Amino acid sequence: MKKFILQGFAPTAHLSVLEELFALPGLVRVYLCVAFANTGGVALIQGLLHKHAKKVVAYIGIRNSVTTREGLSLLLNTGIDLYAVDTGSISTVFHPKLYMARGDKAATLVVGSANLTRGGLNRNIEASVITELNLAVKEDANLTGEIEQQLDDLPAAYPNHVFRIISAAQLNKLQKQGRLLDEAAAAGARSVTGFAVTDPDDIARIKLKVKSLPKQVIPTSVKAKAAPLPTQTSAPPLAANYQLVWESKPLSKSDLNIPQGAGTNLKGSMSLDKGLLSDEIDHRHYFRDDVFAALVWTKSNIKTVDEAHAAFEFVLRGVLIGTFTLRIAHTISVTSKTYMQHNAMTRLNWGDIKPYIQSTSLLERTLRLFRDANDAKRFRILID
Repeated sequence: MKKFILQGFAPTAHLSVLEELFALPGLVRVYLCVAFANTGGVALIQGLLHKHAKKVVAYIGIRNSVTTREGLSLLLNTGIDLYAVDTGSISTVFHPKLYMARGDKAATLVVGSANLTRGGLNRNIEASVITELNLAVKEDANLTGEIEQQLDDLPAAYPNHVFRIISAAQLNKLQKQGRLLDEAAAAGARSVTGFAVTDPDDIARIKLKVKSLPKQVIPTSVKAKAAPLPTQTSAPPLAANYQLVWESKPLSKSDLNIPQGAGTNLKGSMSLDKGLLSDEIDHRHYFRDDVFAALVWTKSNIKTVDEAHAAFEFVLRGVLIGTFTLRIAHTISVTSKTYMQHNAMTRLNWGDIKPYIQSTSLLERTLRLFRDANDAKRFRILID
């Protein structure tokens, strides 16, 4: 039998659905498999988790700017089997919302949109389909077994990305690495990707069994203009409104200044080339005349090279590392061999961010460069 719940537009909330789930006769096993969890959601079913701890296993997504250390700590303290799922990327999200309980004769499966948060279980408008399964029916028993098997196999199949949480110290480290949110800090203004950290992790991007769809070329950007002066000198700065202005092709060791062998000559910079720009954009002029046009450019100690400096906010694999001032160099010659061959004329020097950039975990990812629409001198670099 199947039922449909549309929380918010109907009086039934997902909290009552989970309460019924744990009341299944002859309860043997309960699975909680969700993208997000925090203390608000966990607290609602904390008593049920304590009561049935030895029967409950949870798979919770992290590195998503929603799941919190406090939420997972509360789950851990109930005594359940707790696993974190980290894809190593913010563009690949662990996103299921699945709850299942198996009893001695029946099982109940809930699949929909409700996360383990207060909003997901009560406040938000959420939809799910509830399927009641009769284990005496072969088809129902096979489906139940298949779900359990696939979930139980995850830690062994993806040991670096699906791992058991066993201690508060482990959770604290995940928070310091920016992979879990701090609810106390999140009460104020927060970045969409997390908080600055000094101890980033090096987990590689998860390798999934589905093919990625081809990327789309970014549109032509609007020519940069210096930010207008505020009408009142006491007015607070406008919140950043970052807009994508360039995206690279998969990053190489050369881009990331990773030594490729003995005697490797590391330039300490990355060429800003065509990347995924649309055909009508000439990358040889685009960065100097558009993306970085609002910066103050001066002559370098090389007569054919202009230089400028700008602050870049760095987000690596969903973790905000901090803001670094980088040097931008642009070769002005339009008669050189480099120019004639349509090679990159602009380079971004890594400077103090280089120790974070020189990581093999960033290979084959892409770099996305954003400019603040409210302040053309403010930038964000996201590698994911």
